[in-house]
Amino acid sequence: FGNLMRHQAMVLNLCGDVLTPAQKEKLVSYLVKWTDELWFDNQGSGWGLEDSGNNYHMAFLQGTAYAGYALRQEGVEKGQTYIDLV
Repeated sequence: FGNLMRHQAMVLNLCGDVLTPAQKEKLVSYLVKWTDELWFDNQGSGWGLEDSGNNYHMAFLQGTAYAGYALRQEGVEKGQTYIDLV
């Protein structure tokens, strides 16, 4: 999760000036969809979400931080929500 979100967030932040609105929206939608799926709409067991010693938990926090900061920079309200989770 951390690595996947990092790439999307970095493209959004570092290339934002040359992205079309449609490209930006696609990246924003990806970050929101999968961060919400993980923390709020989880259809699985939720394994690793509460275990702070679990390496998956660390990747979940990493990806959430990348998504949060990238979205906040774009003015997306959920960005701050994700940062607060971390």
